[in-house]
Amino acid sequence: MAATHPARNKKTLGSAAFKYVEIIANTLSKFKKKIITMKDYSIIKLSTMWSSETLRADTERLINEKVTEGYEIVSVAFGVNIWWMPTSFVTVRK
Repeated sequence: MAATHPARNKKTLGSAAFKYVEIIANTLSKFKKKIITMKDYSIIKLSTMWSSETLRADTERLINEKVTEGYEIVSVAFGVNIWWMPTSFVTVRK
């Protein structure tokens, strides 16, 4: 049987506090798993000073390139940055 942390000992905490600590510990262990899986995702940012049409073409080219490399496209978003430059964000997953 594995040793447990002293804060997870029923004799030290009492049953109500022990249940609370167990809930937190279980929640944190699930959260850590989610962080590990997030490493599969990448966000690629493109921007241009020329035109939104140029940005669209560059983004389309990037998407086709990434799909050919075996990536899955999760999302594509267009907007502007602080200097009003057209910008796109492409989220990919391996």
